[in-house]
Amino acid sequence: MAAITAVFLTLLKAGDHLIVSKYLFGNTASLLDTLENFGVEISRVDGTDVQNVIDARQDNTRMVFVESVANPGTQVADMVKIGEFCQQEELVYIVDNTILSACLFKPKAVGASMVIHS
Repeated sequence: MAAITAVFLTLLKAGDHLIVSKYLFGNTASLLDTLENFGVEISRVDGTDVQNVIDARQDNTRMVFVESVANPGTQVADMVKIGEFCQQEELVYIVDNTILSACLFKPKAVGASMVIHS
């Protein structure tokens, strides 16, 4: 949680918009509520379909955040297409890869700007 918090607080400011998967670890979801209190706009979408991410894009969108495999529901985000979208739109793409670890999946291969592991 410290790593996720550090990333968000370093790269986002009041008025920025963050797109996140609605399938997230409970503590991460709670952190998002705190970010909203700091003035960060958040769209929670079903990341298993990239179109939901595309539709949530705003002029002030700075970042997209997903878990490679959601904890605890095990939904899998469309990481390849989200990565392509983020590169096209020049958005920071953060992948929490805690469940899979670097041994099983390398998010940089699908365009992640930054990878978080626990």
